[in-house]
Amino acid sequence: MRVAARLAGERPDERYWAIATAAECTLHEHLLAGVAHDAEVHSAYRRAGAEQPPEGDLDTTLTQLGFLEFLGLPQGPLRQASAGLLDGAVGQ
Repeated sequence: MRVAARLAGERPDERYWAIATAAECTLHEHLLAGVAHDAEVHSAYRRAGAEQPPEGDLDTTLTQLGFLEFLGLPQGPLRQASAGLLDGAVGQ
């Protein structure tokens, strides 16, 4: 998945989704490892948000994170991901 995201990242029209996909890989790696709080998840999603995606793309990513939380996945990493995405989008 990371290879496909890296290749897609070279295309300007696909850059946000490529970086968001790589961030999701980081999130899932941390979830599988049982890491509850890690700045790497926040940072990965911040990079995605910094791409200044259209609002609909940002909302889609946030909805996906909310869905994962609804399914019962640990809140810590999911909330770090959401916060990172929003921090990047507003340039913090």
